[in-house]
Amino acid sequence: MTIYNKTKTSGYKLDELQAEINVDATIVPSCNSITGSGTAIALDFAAALSAGEETTLDTIISNHVPSSDVVAASTLLTSESSGDKLAIHESSRPQIEGKFFHTYWTGSGDDMTTPAIGGGTILIVDVLSTDTEKSVDVQFHKDYGDVYLHEGYIQWENAGWGDCVCVEVIATATPLQQSTNLDYTIDASVKIRAAAGGPGTGTDGLNGDPVWVPNAAGTGWWDIVNGAASFSSGQTGAYDWYTVEVLANRFCNNIPVYGSSSNYVMLQSADTTLLPSGYIVRVKAINNSATAWKAWMFMTLYREQTV
Repeated sequence: MTIYNKTKTSGYKLDELQAEINVDATIVPSCNSITGSGTAIALDFAAALSAGEETTLDTIISNHVPSSDVVAASTLLTSESSGDKLAIHESSRPQIEGKFFHTYWTGSGDDMTTPAIGGGTILIVDVLSTDTEKSVDVQFHKDYGDVYLHEGYIQWENAGWGDCVCVEVIATATPLQQSTNLDYTIDASVKIRAAAGGPGTGTDGLNGDPVWVPNAAGTGWWDIVNGAASFSSGQTGAYDWYTVEVLANRFCNNIPVYGSSSNYVMLQSADTTLLPSGYIVRVKAINNSATAWKAWMFMTLYREQTV
């Protein structure tokens, strides 16, 4: 046997790719098996390929487009104890073509300055008796790929009657400056739009990447067209950019806590929430009892890189 290590940056299905290779008459040795991990695939052939056959192989791999089934046939297992029924493993892990997501448990965000994975703020809230609420924010750096929030685990100590915990996903304000490339203005709803007079005629310029906030009503100033920002002059866009923080998703709302928990409590979910660039997770303790207490938390994420 001869192993060929290749890269496939877009999605693939190993059984379909193997069939496409073996049906090509210009490749004589049969492909016995294929294994894959992320973008790396290893192909086992019965004999070494010629230079021309390897070129054909590269073309087949590059042109391969998997079928659109949600679950590949290879993941369906026949159960001996249940006749001809199919046993399916359910997972909340995101399935996105060309990407692989690792399960990642963390009690901190990323260091956004260095940057460094896992080197940021720790999810600990130390509430004073004089605090009406106390919060801690964590963020994940865009350079390390997509991040999805899945579940959380929380513990607390000495919470008073009526105290609560919230977990929210916040879209931060789009960073602006007033010195150069003043291509934008701010409307009455603190949304950023393109200057009516064209580039250079506005009051503000971007000072970093815009933070995209979905506009469910379809009345946004912005769209994404071919991967680039497109201004919607008729305000019919799918997104907005804001000059203030916007609550994008509420993961947990006013979960009551009291006394001291003996162990972590699991905030279980079957869903995942994307944390786009510019979004933060905010853990907030509501101190209705006016007492001093503590809460700490870790989260289950799916992310493309963990180190």
